[in-house]
Amino acid sequence: MECIYLPKLEKESERIEILLEEARHLKALRLKPYEQILATNGRGLTATISVENIGNKVFATEIQNFQYNLGEISSKFGLALGVLHDRARLEFALEKSVELGITDFYLLNTRFVQKKNYSYERLEAKAIAAMKQAKRSVLPKIHQLKEFNLINGILEQYDKIILMDETGKKMNELERNMAEKKIILVGPEGGFSTEEIDSLLEKHKTKIEKITLGSRRLRAETAAIVSVGLFSF
Repeated sequence: MECIYLPKLEKESERIEILLEEARHLKALRLKPYEQILATNGRGLTATISVENIGNKVFATEIQNFQYNLGEISSKFGLALGVLHDRARLEFALEKSVELGITDFYLLNTRFVQKKNYSYERLEAKAIAAMKQAKRSVLPKIHQLKEFNLINGILEQYDKIILMDETGKKMNELERNMAEKKIILVGPEGGFSTEEIDSLLEKHKTKIEKITLGSRRLRAETAAIVSVGLFSF
């Protein structure tokens, strides 16, 4: 069943006009009359709808079967990633991480960031597409670029900090608690500097764990996607 993003969807909705990109997408699908699809408002509410074409306009009708938090995990789950030099790789990391369940995505400006090459609007569009692909009901929040020395305020919101580092523990040595609010930290190309790692360990030593993904050297986006996948179940 297809899923669309319908920000105006509410429990009381009876008919909603579907605008712009979503309307074009539905027209291309050539849905049968009264065929049902999923719609989400990105704030936790989903419903099944039928699509009605009236002239050049497209409407959601027969809105029913409301569900809350469809496809969502039970706790806050963040990914903080150093900005990657290649915009396509950064967008790919976000897209797959959204499919895997993150609730928050943070862009970090760290010592080894080479170029802050990203578009917030493109990232948001990728997140919307991934939310629909995974049939999620909540659109993850994409936070504006944060300087590394200002990250502590973010980390205080989480119970567990997972720092991806080649000198860390193996995954099977870590106890996982799905109820914990957790955040994964992945550096850019070149990783985090020694000073950045030492600063994190000093300030958050009671709740931070260094984890390795093995002996192979992974691209930053690969490390981000794999680590999110491992902690999302």
